[in-house]
Amino acid sequence: MKKKITFIAPMLMLVASMFYFSGCKKTVENLFQVECYDCVHPTDPTTFPDQDNVCTAVGVDATVALKESGYTCTKK
Repeated sequence: MKKKITFIAPMLMLVASMFYFSGCKKTVENLFQVECYDCVHPTDPTTFPDQDNVCTAVGVDATVALKESGYTCTKK
């Protein structure tokens, strides 16, 4: 079993590095890029409180729902 694991680990590293350095490099980098925003609601700040440190990462954009609710988000 140990011999099988020691063979699989370098193969996984090889495949991962091939994927990273191929044309998918930018996609992999974008998945781990974190961007944070401060969002405020310009018309009704009492009902909609300010949202600090709304961050996007791994392809999930948390600001979309806030913008649909009328928030204005600025990048930090």
